Amino acid sequence: MKKLLIFIIPILLIGGGAYIFKDNLTEYFEGQPRSLIEADKQALELKSQAKKLNSRGEIYPAARKYLKAAEKLKSALRANKNNPDYSKYKNKMLNYYHQSINLYIQDALKLPTDRKGRASHIYDGDTIELENGEKIRYLGINSPEVAHKSGERDQSYGKEATRANSRLVGNRTVQLKFDGETRGRYGRTLAYVFAGNRFVNAELLKLGMAKYYSPGGDIRYTRLFKACQYLAREKNLGIWKKKPARRRFIR
Repeated sequence: MKKLLIFIIPILLIGGGAYIFKDNLTEYFEGQPRSLIEADKQALELKSQAKKLNSRGEIYPAARKYLKAAEKLKSALRANKNNPDYSKYKNKMLNYYHQSINLYIQDALKLPTDRKGRASHIYDGDTIELENGEKIRYLGINSPEVAHKSGERDQSYGKEATRANSRLVGNRTVQLKFDGETRGRYGRTLAYVFAGNRFVNAELLKLGMAKYYSPGGDIRYTRLFKACQYLAREKNLGIWKKKPARRRFIR
């Protein structure tokens, strides 16, 4: 009897959950394109909606529409890897990603600046120190660590990420923009960081020098950061670079 209950209870829980969320599940699966042609049609419709939104100055929702267009094609591409037109549709998908990213960054640049300061010290790939001594932790990303104490070791790509950060902000005046919580667990200020027209958090993700990281849940630019990360992975950049397979020698 005990063994029977162990077998039955998980089935009941799964069945009950499926029933509770049946409307959401139906909506999700019905909305997924079954072919690349169907996905392309849905993506074109979303592109049209994005253009209309952008023409009205609604940049953020327009960026979301382009991202949805990319995701439609991405879903269909997974199921049609052997399609002779795979490359053509993949290029379309990547183009939608780029359009979405560009619009999200435009939106971010329009946000009011909360604070300014000169980056006097580059602590690592995701942290800087301003000339007033304030430490700034880049919101929404996490870069490989570098050693700061005796006995510590650099993580893979830690130095590369630090150098990339230095090239973007070193000795430059940066703009800080806040989103919700402004203080991290180590007392550092959490912020989106801008150097001129560059959204530094996003740039590091695009270079493959950071991963998306937001333990407190989604932030305003979660979708932007994930899109940047996805493109870096597609290009095998930085931390996403594929390591060559080790050759095995048979004795």
